[in-house]
Amino acid sequence: MTWGGKLRQTAESMPHATETWQWDCWVYKVGGKIFAIVDEGDGSVSVKSTVDRQEVLIQDPAISPAPYLARGGWVMVTVGDDDTLTLALELMQESHRLVFAGLPKKVRNALE
Repeated sequence: MTWGGKLRQTAESMPHATETWQWDCWVYKVGGKIFAIVDEGDGSVSVKSTVDRQEVLIQDPAISPAPYLARGGWVMVTVGDDDTLTLALELMQESHRLVFAGLPKKVRNALE
């Protein structure tokens, strides 16, 4: 399985995740809000983070501010080895938690 395939498989398995094809990428949402954007072509994933955490994360050479979304704290992880894949999967789970926690209570309750 490719890096992109592993990223997609993990995103699909997140609670209440939905998948759509948008912007030539696989976009994963929870409660209608994006938590991950997977580009299978280059094996990258863009995920939500916080602005403060983004500053720390982009010190890693495999992580950069996500195109078009960076000002909101989003980062893009380009996977090139197993260590980077593990980091990307952890950040994807963190992104899912952040987005889910930010949903209106009514939406969160409906999903649970």
